Amino acid sequence: MILDLSKKGLAVFGFKPHEAEALRVVWASEERIDSRTTWQQVRENGYPVSRATVINFLRRMAREKILVEVIERASGGDKGWYTPHPNYPNELQFLLNHIERALTILHEEYRPLLAQGAE
Repeated sequence: MILDLSKKGLAVFGFKPHEAEALRVVWASEERIDSRTTWQQVRENGYPVSRATVINFLRRMAREKILVEVIERASGGDKGWYTPHPNYPNELQFLLNHIERALTILHEEYRPLLAQGAE
């Protein structure tokens, strides 16, 4: 887990601006959203990235269980649909869960040092 406390929002966890925007597009969608629509909205919101960049990012987020991916077979090829993972239904919940995880990791890592300080 990367933490850069000089950044704000999702950038604290290493997300590039266009990646954070792609997540926000999926979180804002009231229904499942495909990669093409996500890419178009990311571009409309000022991030001129390739469609492949968005597709690869969405797939990575699905592998990391931040998004849920459903692949449908179509005549023109496979189509990926995305929804937020139930553990991360929105940006706030994502941030809270990852902050809690970071604190747990730090606490476990520094438990011996913390115990020495308490003596």
